[in-house]
Amino acid sequence: MPINVLEHSMSNYKFSVFHQFNEVASEWIRHSKEDDILFGEAFLKVVERYIPDGIRPIYVRVDKNDGKVVFLYFQLKYVRLSENLRIQDAEKVSRVQKAILPLRNAIVKSIQYQTLICGNLLVTGPYGVDFRQVETPEEMFLIVSKAMDVVKNNLEKEGIVVELMLIKDVFEPQIPEKKKNQYGYTKFKVQPKMVFLLRSHWNTMGDYLSELRSKYRVRANKAFELGRELERKILTYEDLVAHRDVIFNLYKNISDQAGFNAFLLQPHYFENLKLALGNSIEFNAYWLDDKMVAFYSVIINHDTLNAHFLGYSPDDNLRYKLYLNMLLDIIGEGIERKMKKIDFSRTAIEIKSTVGAAPEDLYLFVKHANPIMNKSLDALISIINPENKYMMRHPFKS
Repeated sequence: MPINVLEHSMSNYKFSVFHQFNEVASEWIRHSKEDDILFGEAFLKVVERYIPDGIRPIYVRVDKNDGKVVFLYFQLKYVRLSENLRIQDAEKVSRVQKAILPLRNAIVKSIQYQTLICGNLLVTGPYGVDFRQVETPEEMFLIVSKAMDVVKNNLEKEGIVVELMLIKDVFEPQIPEKKKNQYGYTKFKVQPKMVFLLRSHWNTMGDYLSELRSKYRVRANKAFELGRELERKILTYEDLVAHRDVIFNLYKNISDQAGFNAFLLQPHYFENLKLALGNSIEFNAYWLDDKMVAFYSVIINHDTLNAHFLGYSPDDNLRYKLYLNMLLDIIGEGIERKMKKIDFSRTAIEIKSTVGAAPEDLYLFVKHANPIMNKSLDALISIINPENKYMMRHPFKS
C-alpha cells in the first residue's frame, strides 16, 4: 500500500508516496505525459527492475484541489562523489583551476551524502516532473520542494536520513524569476545537452552533406571512407542476449572514461529495454570480421530521436573513427525516419557540434538539509564544478 501524506499547511495539495511503479501504474498512465517515452510506463518499469546498484526509484502523486494530478519521479542514491567524479589531472586544467586543484580534490573525496534526486540519472532532461499539469515555474518549484520534504520525512521513518536534495535538469523557462521562489536551492550548470535539428527538406544523407561547409563535409566523407570496412547490423533481442557480455564491456569502456559517471548499468538492461520498448528502440552494432567493436542505441520518441547508451573499442575508434561514424549514422537514421530533432544528450560536446548539434543549457538545483552547510554550497560548487569552455563548431554553410 502507498504511504499517503497530507501536508496540512498546504491545503491545495495532497502528496502520496509510492515505492513501486505498479502501485501507481494505472493513474500514471492515465494522467502523465504520453508524448514522451522516457516518462512512460514501459521505460520506467525497466529502469525500476534493472536499475543500477545503489539507486532506488520513488514515485509521487500530487493531487491539486482543482482536480489536476501531477506526477513526480525521484531517485534515491548514496553519493560518494570521489567514485563518480574523475579526479582532475593537473596537466589538463587551466592555470586558475590548477591552483585550487588540491582543494578541489580534497572536497570531492570528502563529499558523501544520501541524496534525493528529482529526475532520472539514466537520461538527460527534465524527467522528474510532468510539467503539463503545472501552471507556472513558481508552482513547479513549490510542488517539487514540498514533495522533497514529504519523501525525506517518509524515508526517515525507514531510518534513511537524506542529507542532500537535487532537482535535475531544468530548462531556463522552467525556473522561477525570483530567487526566493527557489526555496533555498542553489542553481548551477553542468554540461549542456546537444540537440540536432533536422531540416524538413532533407531526404537523404547527401542533402545533409551538401549543406556542410567544405571542411566538415571532407571530414565526414573521410570518416565514411575509414568506416567502409565496418559491417553494420541492427541487433534483435536475441542478438542482445547472445552478445550481452561484449555489449556490456563496450559500454563500460566509455562509462569508465567519463568525467562524471553516477552509475553503472546492469548487464541485462539493454536486452530488457528492447523487450519493453520493441520497435521504439533500435540497437545498431559495428563489426570487424567476427568481432563487435561498437554499438549505439536510439529511442524513437515520437518526433525526437533520443540517443541512448553506446560503447566502442577505443583502439578501433582511432583507426575507423567509430564515434564520428555513429554520430553520422544517427543523423542518417533521423533523416530516414523524418524526425524533427535528435537529442544527443551530454558529453563529447565539441565533436557533436562538428556534425551540427547545438547546446541547450540545463540547470540543476541542490539543497543541503543542514542550513549552515546549505549556505556554503555555492562556494563549494564553484570549486568542484568550474565553468568549462567549449569550442563550438558551426559546420553549416551560412
